[in-house]
Amino acid sequence: MGSSHSINRSKFFRPVKGLDLVDRKRLSHKLDQGSSLPLTVISTPAGYGKSTLVASWLDQIDIPNVWISLEESDSDLNIFIAHLNWGIQSKIEGFGTEIDQLLKSPQPTAPDVLINKFVDLTSRIEKDLIIILDDYHQIIDKAVHELLLTYLKFPNHHIQLIVISRSDPPLSLNNFRLKGWVVEIRTRDLRFNRKELKLFLRAKNLLIETEWGLSKILKLTEGWAAGLRLLVSNANSMDELLEYLDQGEKSESLYMALIVNYLEKNRSIAACVIRMSVLEEFNHQLSDHILDSLGVDRPDCRSWIQQLVNENFFLVPLDENKYAYRFHHLINNYLVSILKNELDQKEILKIHHAAAQWYQDHCKYTLAVKHYIKAEDHEEAIHLFETFRLDHLENTRWIELEQLYRLFPKSVAESYPILLLTKCWLLIYQGNVFEMFSLLQKFRDVLERLNETSRELYAEVKSLEAYEVYIVSKDYDRCLEVCEYAIEFLPASHTYALGYAWIFLGGSLQVLKNTFQAVKEVRQGIESTLNTNVNCHQWLVICYLYWIEGGDDQLRSSAESLEKIALSSNNLEALANAYYFLGIAAFSQGELDRSLGYLSTFRQYRYQSIGPIHFMSMVALSHCLETMNDLDHLTRVEKELATLVQTQNDEYFSVTLNLSKADNEFRNGDAKAALHMVKTLATIPLVPASNFYLPQITLAKILISSSLKEDLEAGKQLIAEMEDLLSETKNKRFTIPLTLLRAQLALKEDIPTLAGNLVNDCIHLSKATGIIQPFLQIDKELFRFVQSKSRRSHPDFYARLQNYSSLDEAVTLDDPSYRELEVLKLLTEQLSNKQIAEVLFISEKTVKRHCANLFKKLGVKNRREAVNRGRNLKLII
Repeated sequence: MGSSHSINRSKFFRPVKGLDLVDRKRLSHKLDQGSSLPLTVISTPAGYGKSTLVASWLDQIDIPNVWISLEESDSDLNIFIAHLNWGIQSKIEGFGTEIDQLLKSPQPTAPDVLINKFVDLTSRIEKDLIIILDDYHQIIDKAVHELLLTYLKFPNHHIQLIVISRSDPPLSLNNFRLKGWVVEIRTRDLRFNRKELKLFLRAKNLLIETEWGLSKILKLTEGWAAGLRLLVSNANSMDELLEYLDQGEKSESLYMALIVNYLEKNRSIAACVIRMSVLEEFNHQLSDHILDSLGVDRPDCRSWIQQLVNENFFLVPLDENKYAYRFHHLINNYLVSILKNELDQKEILKIHHAAAQWYQDHCKYTLAVKHYIKAEDHEEAIHLFETFRLDHLENTRWIELEQLYRLFPKSVAESYPILLLTKCWLLIYQGNVFEMFSLLQKFRDVLERLNETSRELYAEVKSLEAYEVYIVSKDYDRCLEVCEYAIEFLPASHTYALGYAWIFLGGSLQVLKNTFQAVKEVRQGIESTLNTNVNCHQWLVICYLYWIEGGDDQLRSSAESLEKIALSSNNLEALANAYYFLGIAAFSQGELDRSLGYLSTFRQYRYQSIGPIHFMSMVALSHCLETMNDLDHLTRVEKELATLVQTQNDEYFSVTLNLSKADNEFRNGDAKAALHMVKTLATIPLVPASNFYLPQITLAKILISSSLKEDLEAGKQLIAEMEDLLSETKNKRFTIPLTLLRAQLALKEDIPTLAGNLVNDCIHLSKATGIIQPFLQIDKELFRFVQSKSRRSHPDFYARLQNYSSLDEAVTLDDPSYRELEVLKLLTEQLSNKQIAEVLFISEKTVKRHCANLFKKLGVKNRREAVNRGRNLKLII
């Protein structure tokens, strides 16, 4: 199984027929009818023989089937799909490999993405298949219900879905009834009638000669199959049976009494039965271990378990070899109530502890941890958790790690450093980085004491602390010190923490020295490190370093090296990261088709990557599609981005996404809408920019386009803050976009000479580095200004830029300046020269000069002609 979820194969074995099984042809006929319809619902209270009915019917037909016995733990979309996917794979070879990849992701997959992908794959099944979801009432997760509803909108006629539940599933049954798409079997159908009751009693060697006796049994049990079996199991003869019939109406107390009576008659196994009811499942070896540790006298475990099987005492086999069992949920509740009356809490805890030890000895660590916790032995649970936590980290089994973490009570999870540390890693891979920083702050005092007890754990904490120091504190000397400590004292087995220490060590060296010295030291680390997982992180930071430096050729080469080692070691996270960097490098160079190819390939592996890279890659993909004017795909990607942000529940990503959308609005000419969007957003911190998109650039771009003085000043201040940070961190990647912001500001302030000089600097830098992307993400008016300035002085650059121009008709010769285009916009509103001057904070004389120049460049004589000509040339958006 490729999924990162641990598959419980016992869920896939359907109930075994009892010796007293009655052939119920009228119900089998209804199931036959359901084979031509999308949905069959069997909804009755417990004990009416729902599962037994379907199991016996399946024995009569020759159609592949997938049976899943659901439990409360399955009420999670990922877990539910993992089991369903595995079941279908067992019948249809090659099914669902894409689902496996999604479920391996280090962060939760967006529910709608998972649902749509699974429904799409099931729609392609071309073989007849029956899927049975038993005990569906255990499912309370709305996302699971949504999965079935989405599938049932356009069901596959090859699949018969059978839902077995104690209550009606929330699947809009009325709609399916109106369409004639559903077969329903309810309590009235499953109640035994007289004929079936006779057959049942005959199978138990009990014969009732009178109709009065049959009526009495039917009245008492109401045709309830479980009640019949429990009633008959206590009667050795017809006389005993009739005695029970005289005890009155059906009630829970009667059935409780029947269970007690059965156990009293079988005292030799009663102690075993009661104690095993503590467990979700058991086998004879586990039973031996527990009962021996408790000093309980007992018969041979195999014999008493077999006796329960023979007497149909509600024992459910969990595998084909009938090795493991559980008690039917119906009777287990009664047994637990007896257990609590007969045993004190101390002995119950001993049962859990003995079970935990047995599971640990047999390498079933999840169950062992679970029972140690139920035994309230949290120290042992945590000790065991530590033994395989690192393996889960190294192999990026994030979902399994999270499931184990969630087993611990909240009070325990917040008290033990190893669990808090695990939570920090999980937050990173879910994309909730700033929440992780907050958590580090909360238990920093606890972590400081670890230096005395566990240097290894303290070093692992340092690798996380480096993340915070680099992003938040920006104390790069301190960050370097923290990383060096982590690398020195982390054992070789702590590969993930080592990888992170190398990432921020490289980042610190780049700031404190230079990019090339940082790359040199990281490369030396690669040569001295034998673990490929650490090497993947080392190549990852080299990619980051060249990205920050603005060296796209070196970035491509490094990303290809990362791709190579990722493929050789089957490290899907590293492979995803390689395609991310290859994609943004191609975009930077204006190779849009190649960028789209790499970023689309990343998208296939996106759930293997950490939250920040996943998010930034999707932002890059959306910008690439917007630049290519592929609006259909852009809409789908933006929806996926919105879902991802919702899943991550992180304000930084939410604001960044909305700024990215505002950027699109601004570049498409709707500056007013863009300004409104940015003013409604929360403030996010300015962090060292080592990713594709720096959101504050968009914010500054939109603010300095505003006609309000306070917005213009805020934009200027933000530009200065970005320049200071990028200068401090030696980030050259955003030199061109920031310089273009300065050019936009110069045009706004009517200093065209300065704007021209700044644009000329950008063109020189673009020609030296090959970077063209920033020019593709400015607004159309600045784009025209760049065109006009480069046409004569840099014809080669102008020719390259023209390949990306989205204008239907380019303005020839002298293009209107940025300020002239602003004046042209205001002319459409029929403002006077004085009003235009007030809006733009310039003199009325300057407005007249702009109008005269504008009329000359457009070849018109007056305002009306200028407006018409401007619209024809699409100068007015």
